[in-house]
Amino acid sequence: MGFLGGAALYVRGIRRRTLAIAAIPYTAVQIPLWLVIKAGNYTLVGYVDKAVQVVLVVALLVLVLTRYRD
Repeated sequence: MGFLGGAALYVRGIRRRTLAIAAIPYTAVQIPLWLVIKAGNYTLVGYVDKAVQVVLVVALLVLVLTRYRD
């Protein structure tokens, strides 16, 4: 499904809680994979991308823990 498919479903209001929960590990796993795959060949774009992913994971955690507590 990927990021764009998940975003489209979320915007349409389809299974938002499930999508938010699934997006946390989907996004978080990319950070250690990037460290292993790049193995020293890091770029500024990569660092910015990972910073955005960390912010996204934190935002999703806050969303799930506060809004979807039921």
